[in-house]
Amino acid sequence: MHGSIYTPPLRTASPFQPPPLYPLTLCGYSENTDESARLMSKAIAEEIRLLMPPRLQLCDEWHLVYSLEQDGVSLGTMYKNCDELMGLRNGYVLVVKDGDGGVSFAPRLTL
Repeated sequence: MHGSIYTPPLRTASPFQPPPLYPLTLCGYSENTDESARLMSKAIAEEIRLLMPPRLQLCDEWHLVYSLEQDGVSLGTMYKNCDELMGLRNGYVLVVKDGDGGVSFAPRLTL
């Protein structure tokens, strides 16, 4: 209808509730990695998890792909480690600590 305002149909909430989320397990840090080099804490990871799409929230194990402390100062190594994830339906979070000690993160989804 030309000139009228569209009113969407009334919808009710889905009766299907998502399953409860199990606590996250952060994998990949070696035992001798200093706590100050571990940029991702469980608390921060749980907050980031809630920003992810539901299908990614169900994943309860997060794996470290690259760490400056553990893998050295090589951008090539970081790219190589990330390339192994190409083509998979997953997501990742890039966490960066600046010279002043500030920590930033950027979630990225792979569809």
